[in-house]
Amino acid sequence: MRTFLRLPLLLAVLTMVSCAPTETVPFQTELDFTFDGPLFEGPESGQASLKASFDAFLIAQGLERHSIKEVKLTEAVVFTNPEYPSQLIADAGLTFAGGDLEMVQVGVINPFPEGGHNGSLNVSDEAKITPFFRASDFIILLDLGFSDDLDDDYTCSAKLNFDVTYKTN
Repeated sequence: MRTFLRLPLLLAVLTMVSCAPTETVPFQTELDFTFDGPLFEGPESGQASLKASFDAFLIAQGLERHSIKEVKLTEAVVFTNPEYPSQLIADAGLTFAGGDLEMVQVGVINPFPEGGHNGSLNVSDEAKITPFFRASDFIILLDLGFSDDLDDDYTCSAKLNFDVTYKTN
């Protein structure tokens, strides 16, 4: 009988905790990626870390990782290297990986726009990336599909925009 009395109390506490006030703030960063050559036609991966820029964001906002409720990627733009023909890159994909977390692909663009040196990825609304931002560190993989071999290293960048929702209490 006592178990039945505890259940409503537990549900009330859970409801109050889940309804804690939240606030959403934007976080923007630009990451540089290096692909070590020689590179061959087909997919190649470069990696970067957001740790420094996200840690600086948390400090500036006065936030702790445990207060993060949700993080959503709202925009991802890849800027290819203007020293090479724009058609060198056929497609691109962005993946989060790290620690004990399962890799999550967060955006793709296929084909990469011809005639320009940047492309906006189609960002996944279903990708669950919040656990990565609660972790102490993770990497971002940029997969580029090269349309030809390249004997050199290749560098490019990506601008990422996020909405970070956190508990205010």
